[in-house]
Amino acid sequence: MPTDFRTASNPLNYGIDLCKTGEDGLLTKEEAESLQGITYIHSDDILTPDSVEIRFRHLGNGFVHTRMAFFTNDRAIRYIRNGKDAKNPDNINWAAGYNFIFNAHTIMWRPQFLQYLKVFVKRKFNQDGIFDPFIADGEDLDMFLSSARAAIEGEFDVRYINEVTVWYRNHQQSMSAANVGTDFHLSQQKRISDKHLPLGGNSPRNTNGTSPCLEELV
Repeated sequence: MPTDFRTASNPLNYGIDLCKTGEDGLLTKEEAESLQGITYIHSDDILTPDSVEIRFRHLGNGFVHTRMAFFTNDRAIRYIRNGKDAKNPDNINWAAGYNFIFNAHTIMWRPQFLQYLKVFVKRKFNQDGIFDPFIADGEDLDMFLSSARAAIEGEFDVRYINEVTVWYRNHQQSMSAANVGTDFHLSQQKRISDKHLPLGGNSPRNTNGTSPCLEELV
Protein backbone atom coordinates (compact mmCIF):
# COMPACT_ATOMS: atom_id res chain seq x y z
CA MET A 1 0.00 0.00 0.00
CA PRO A 2 1.43 3.45 -0.88
CA THR A 3 2.07 5.65 2.14
CA ASP A 4 3.34 8.95 0.70
CA PHE A 5 -0.10 10.50 0.14
CA ARG A 6 -2.77 8.96 2.35
CA THR A 7 -5.82 9.96 0.32
CA ALA A 8 -8.78 7.81 -0.74
CA SER A 9 -7.15 7.60 -4.16
CA ASN A 10 -4.39 5.30 -2.92
CA PRO A 11 -6.54 2.42 -1.61
CA LEU A 12 -8.81 2.79 -4.67
CA ASN A 13 -5.87 2.47 -7.05
CA TYR A 14 -4.41 -0.35 -4.96
CA GLY A 15 -7.65 -2.34 -4.96
CA ILE A 16 -8.17 -1.93 -8.70
CA ASP A 17 -4.60 -3.05 -9.39
CA LEU A 18 -5.13 -6.14 -7.19
CA CYS A 19 -8.27 -7.02 -9.16
CA LYS A 20 -6.38 -6.77 -12.42
CA THR A 21 -3.28 -8.71 -11.33
CA GLY A 22 -4.64 -11.28 -8.88
CA GLU A 23 -1.80 -10.47 -6.48
CA ASP A 24 -1.97 -10.81 -2.67
CA GLY A 25 -4.52 -13.62 -2.94
CA LEU A 26 -7.51 -11.35 -3.62
CA LEU A 27 -8.18 -13.27 -6.84
CA THR A 28 -6.41 -16.13 -8.53
CA LYS A 29 -4.50 -15.25 -11.67
CA GLU A 30 -7.13 -17.07 -13.71
CA GLU A 31 -9.95 -15.10 -12.06
CA ALA A 32 -8.14 -11.80 -12.62
CA GLU A 33 -7.58 -12.61 -16.29
CA SER A 34 -11.25 -13.53 -16.78
CA LEU A 35 -12.69 -10.37 -15.18
CA GLN A 36 -15.27 -8.71 -17.43
CA GLY A 37 -16.08 -5.61 -15.37
CA ILE A 38 -14.71 -3.60 -12.44
CA THR A 39 -16.46 -1.08 -10.19
CA TYR A 40 -16.01 0.29 -6.68
CA ILE A 41 -18.03 1.61 -3.75
CA HIS A 42 -17.21 3.80 -0.75
CA SER A 43 -17.99 2.30 2.65
CA ASP A 44 -20.80 4.74 3.48
CA ASP A 45 -22.77 4.20 0.25
CA ILE A 46 -25.13 1.40 -0.82
CA LEU A 47 -25.59 -0.58 -4.05
CA THR A 48 -29.13 -1.44 -5.14
CA PRO A 49 -29.79 -5.21 -5.17
CA ASP A 50 -29.42 -5.45 -8.97
CA SER A 51 -26.77 -2.72 -9.33
CA VAL A 52 -23.97 -4.92 -10.65
CA GLU A 53 -26.26 -6.92 -12.93
CA ILE A 54 -27.84 -3.83 -14.52
CA ARG A 55 -24.54 -2.11 -15.20
CA PHE A 56 -22.81 -5.22 -16.49
CA ARG A 57 -25.70 -5.97 -18.85
CA HIS A 58 -25.22 -2.59 -20.56
CA LEU A 59 -21.41 -2.44 -20.40
CA GLY A 60 -19.70 -1.97 -23.77
CA ASN A 61 -15.95 -1.84 -24.31
CA GLY A 62 -15.46 1.33 -22.25
CA PHE A 63 -17.58 2.20 -19.22
CA VAL A 64 -21.16 2.63 -18.07
CA HIS A 65 -22.77 5.07 -15.59
CA THR A 66 -26.28 5.57 -14.22
CA ARG A 67 -28.66 7.69 -12.15
CA MET A 68 -27.84 8.03 -8.44
CA ALA A 69 -30.02 8.51 -5.34
CA PHE A 70 -28.90 10.68 -2.42
CA PHE A 71 -30.07 9.63 1.03
CA THR A 72 -29.66 10.59 4.68
CA ASN A 73 -28.58 8.50 7.66
CA ASP A 74 -32.21 7.54 8.29
CA ARG A 75 -32.32 6.19 4.70
CA ALA A 76 -34.72 8.83 3.45
CA ILE A 77 -34.06 9.69 -0.20
CA ARG A 78 -33.39 13.43 -0.59
CA TYR A 79 -33.25 13.50 -4.38
CA ILE A 80 -32.24 11.53 -7.45
CA ARG A 81 -29.62 12.89 -9.82
CA ASN A 82 -29.71 12.09 -13.51
CA GLY A 83 -26.61 11.61 -15.59
CA LYS A 84 -25.31 13.42 -18.67
CA ASP A 85 -23.64 12.34 -21.91
CA ALA A 86 -20.05 11.74 -20.80
CA LYS A 87 -18.62 11.92 -24.33
CA ASN A 88 -19.94 15.42 -24.93
CA PRO A 89 -17.01 17.88 -24.48
CA ASP A 90 -19.43 20.60 -23.31
CA ASN A 91 -20.60 18.40 -20.45
CA ILE A 92 -17.01 17.57 -19.49
CA ASN A 93 -16.18 21.29 -19.46
CA TRP A 94 -19.21 22.14 -17.33
CA ALA A 95 -18.39 19.38 -14.85
CA ALA A 96 -14.71 20.35 -14.71
CA GLY A 97 -15.84 23.88 -13.88
CA TYR A 98 -17.98 22.49 -11.03
CA ASN A 99 -21.23 23.62 -12.62
CA PHE A 100 -22.63 20.13 -12.29
CA ILE A 101 -21.24 16.78 -11.18
CA PHE A 102 -21.27 13.48 -13.06
CA ASN A 103 -22.48 10.45 -11.10
CA ALA A 104 -18.92 9.16 -10.81
CA HIS A 105 -19.79 6.67 -8.05
CA THR A 106 -21.93 4.65 -10.50
CA ILE A 107 -19.14 3.91 -12.99
CA MET A 108 -18.27 0.40 -14.14
CA TRP A 109 -15.34 -0.19 -16.51
CA ARG A 110 -14.12 -2.93 -18.79
CA PRO A 111 -10.69 -4.06 -17.55
CA GLN A 112 -9.21 -3.46 -21.02
CA PHE A 113 -10.41 0.14 -20.93
CA LEU A 114 -8.94 0.56 -17.43
CA GLN A 115 -5.55 -0.39 -18.83
CA TYR A 116 -5.92 2.27 -21.53
CA LEU A 117 -7.06 4.78 -18.91
CA LYS A 118 -4.05 4.12 -16.70
CA VAL A 119 -1.70 4.80 -19.62
CA PHE A 120 -3.77 7.88 -20.56
CA VAL A 121 -3.47 9.58 -17.14
CA LYS A 122 0.25 8.78 -16.98
CA ARG A 123 0.82 10.35 -20.38
CA LYS A 124 -1.46 13.36 -19.87
CA PHE A 125 -0.84 14.18 -16.21
CA ASN A 126 2.19 12.09 -15.18
CA GLN A 127 -0.24 10.46 -12.74
CA ASP A 128 0.19 7.03 -11.18
CA GLY A 129 -3.18 5.29 -10.99
CA ILE A 130 -6.55 6.27 -12.39
CA PHE A 131 -7.42 8.12 -9.14
CA ASP A 132 -5.17 11.15 -8.63
CA PRO A 133 -3.10 10.57 -5.44
CA PHE A 134 -2.80 14.34 -4.95
CA ILE A 135 -6.58 14.86 -4.75
CA ALA A 136 -8.23 14.19 -1.39
CA ASP A 137 -11.56 15.94 -2.11
CA GLY A 138 -13.11 15.31 -5.51
CA GLU A 139 -11.06 12.29 -6.58
CA ASP A 140 -14.19 10.55 -7.92
CA LEU A 141 -15.10 13.44 -10.21
CA ASP A 142 -11.51 13.74 -11.41
CA MET A 143 -11.43 10.01 -12.19
CA PHE A 144 -14.69 10.27 -14.14
CA LEU A 145 -13.44 13.23 -16.19
CA SER A 146 -10.25 11.32 -17.01
CA SER A 147 -12.35 8.29 -17.97
CA ALA A 148 -14.54 10.38 -20.27
CA ARG A 149 -11.56 12.02 -21.96
CA ALA A 150 -9.80 8.69 -22.44
CA ALA A 151 -12.96 7.19 -23.95
CA ILE A 152 -13.19 10.06 -26.43
CA GLU A 153 -9.51 9.76 -27.40
CA GLY A 154 -9.56 5.97 -27.71
CA GLU A 155 -13.07 5.81 -29.24
CA PHE A 156 -14.43 3.56 -26.51
CA ASP A 157 -18.10 2.96 -25.75
CA VAL A 158 -19.69 5.03 -22.97
CA ARG A 159 -23.23 4.12 -22.02
CA TYR A 160 -25.71 5.78 -19.68
CA ILE A 161 -28.51 3.84 -17.96
CA ASN A 162 -31.56 5.74 -16.75
CA GLU A 163 -31.85 3.64 -13.58
CA VAL A 164 -30.63 4.17 -10.01
CA THR A 165 -27.88 1.69 -9.15
CA VAL A 166 -26.14 3.47 -6.25
CA TRP A 167 -27.42 5.21 -3.13
CA TYR A 168 -25.03 7.96 -2.06
CA ARG A 169 -25.12 8.89 1.63
CA ASN A 170 -25.33 12.61 2.48
CA HIS A 171 -23.92 13.20 5.97
CA GLN A 172 -21.88 15.87 7.67
CA GLN A 173 -19.07 13.50 8.64
CA SER A 174 -18.01 13.00 5.01
CA MET A 175 -14.96 14.84 3.70
CA SER A 176 -16.93 16.43 0.87
CA ALA A 177 -19.54 17.86 3.26
CA ALA A 178 -17.03 18.96 5.90
CA ASN A 179 -14.83 20.82 3.43
CA VAL A 180 -17.40 22.70 1.34
CA GLY A 181 -16.47 26.38 1.08
CA THR A 182 -13.05 25.97 2.73
CA ASP A 183 -9.77 27.03 1.14
CA PHE A 184 -8.82 23.35 0.90
CA HIS A 185 -12.03 22.51 -0.98
CA LEU A 186 -11.49 25.39 -3.38
CA SER A 187 -7.87 24.38 -3.96
CA GLN A 188 -9.01 20.85 -4.83
CA GLN A 189 -11.64 22.22 -7.22
CA LYS A 190 -8.97 24.35 -8.86
CA ARG A 191 -6.65 21.38 -9.33
CA ILE A 192 -9.41 19.43 -11.07
CA SER A 193 -10.47 22.38 -13.22
CA ASP A 194 -6.88 23.15 -14.21
CA LYS A 195 -6.39 19.52 -15.28
CA HIS A 196 -9.49 19.22 -17.42
CA LEU A 197 -10.40 22.71 -18.72
CA PRO A 198 -10.88 23.51 -21.49
CA LEU A 199 -11.73 20.50 -23.63
CA GLY A 200 -12.76 21.82 -27.03
CA GLY A 201 -14.32 24.92 -25.55
CA ASN A 202 -14.73 26.91 -22.38
CA SER A 203 -16.93 26.72 -19.34
CA PRO A 204 -17.59 29.20 -16.55
CA ARG A 205 -15.74 28.07 -13.42
CA ASN A 206 -17.81 27.92 -10.26
CA THR A 207 -15.76 29.56 -7.51
CA ASN A 208 -18.27 29.97 -4.69
CA GLY A 209 -17.32 26.74 -2.91
CA THR A 210 -20.47 24.79 -3.77
CA SER A 211 -21.05 21.85 -6.09
CA PRO A 212 -24.36 22.55 -7.81
CA CYS A 213 -25.98 19.73 -9.76
CA LEU A 214 -28.33 19.67 -12.72
CA GLU A 215 -31.55 17.67 -12.79
CA GLU A 216 -32.02 16.98 -9.11
CA LEU A 217 -35.44 15.56 -8.34
CA VAL A 218 -36.65 16.10 -4.78
